[in-house]
Amino acid sequence: MSVKSRHLYNSKWELTYRWLKASVLGRKHYYCSCCRKDLKLGGGLANVEMHATREKHMKNEANWEEELLFPPDVLDEEAADDDGGCTSTCPMTQNNGTTATPVPM
Repeated sequence: MSVKSRHLYNSKWELTYRWLKASVLGRKHYYCSCCRKDLKLGGGLANVEMHATREKHMKNEANWEEELLFPPDVLDEEAADDDGGCTSTCPMTQNNGTTATPVPM
């Protein structure tokens, strides 16, 4: 692999960093889904790794992970019914509308 190609975006990096996406700005940039920013690669994967350790990114990543687990529409109080807060989109509600019993892992 040439030095130049190491400084270009590689979609294989997405396997390690779930928040990492290709940038609309081209292969010399990447998009951070957590920070909602296009960033310059410069040093290639080393720049991505450095970005991942930044305090602001880590805070954004924690919020991003929470949004993945609990999308705003699922948490909407108006969508909740009388079965303890579970909605039809909640995995704890079975097809017949009764609340399922969680299985310990």
